[in-house]
Amino acid sequence: MLQIEQWSSVEAVPAPPRTGTLAIWLLDLDSIEADLSHLLCADEQSRRQSMVREVERRRFTNARGCLRFILSAYLRLPAETIRFSYSAKGKPQLASIPTPLHFNLSHSGPLALLAVSADAPVGIDLEREMMRDNLRKIARKVFGPEWIDAIEPVDDLRFRCAFFKQWTQHEARVKAIGEGVFSRGSRQRTIPCVNFTPRGGWCAAVAVDGGLPSVENWGTYRFTPDLLAGMS
Repeated sequence: MLQIEQWSSVEAVPAPPRTGTLAIWLLDLDSIEADLSHLLCADEQSRRQSMVREVERRRFTNARGCLRFILSAYLRLPAETIRFSYSAKGKPQLASIPTPLHFNLSHSGPLALLAVSADAPVGIDLEREMMRDNLRKIARKVFGPEWIDAIEPVDDLRFRCAFFKQWTQHEARVKAIGEGVFSRGSRQRTIPCVNFTPRGGWCAAVAVDGGLPSVENWGTYRFTPDLLAGMS
C-alpha cells in the first residue's frame, strides 16, 4: 500500500489544484487551538451543539473550520460566506459558486483528510486500523460475496488489514459519486481508487470519478496552526 511519508508544511495555502492534479491535506485536529466556530454556518453550529462530548465538538469544529479556511483561500472568498448544498446522501458541494472545484472531507478521531480536485467529483476516507469484534459482520453486510468468500478464512490480523483497505476504497468510491455506504451499484466499482497510509496505524483511500491523477501529480500538505495566523 502506498505510504505518504512527506506532507509539506506551507506558509500559506497554495494555488488550487489544476487539471490533472490532486490536493490532499492532512489535518491534526487536536493541534488547532484557535476558535474556528465563527466560521461555521447555522446547520454546522446545530450539529456541533448536538454532540455530547467536548472533544467531538472541538474536532468537528476544527475539521469544518479548516475545510472552510482552505476553500476560502482557493476561492479568494471569506470563509464564513462559503455555502454548501448537499446530495440526497449528505455529500456537501459548493453552492452558488461558478467553479469546477470538487472536495471531500473525512475525519476519524484526531485526524482528518481533505481531498480537492479541479477535474471531477472526489471521495476520500480515513480509518484507524483497530481490531473490532464486529468487522466480519460488517463485511458481510457491505461487501460482495466474492470478496467475503476469498477473505473469510484468513486470521484476524490479515482480515483486519484487508477489511480496512476494502472499506476505505468502498467509502471513497461511494462518496465520490454521492451514494450511501450500503450502496452496491455496479458503477462504483469502475471508479479509480488508491489506498494509502497517511500515518502509521491509519488506512485511507481516495477516488476521483472520471480519472485519478497519478501519484506524482498529488500535492500533499500538512495543515499547521501557523496557517491561521492573521485570520480575523
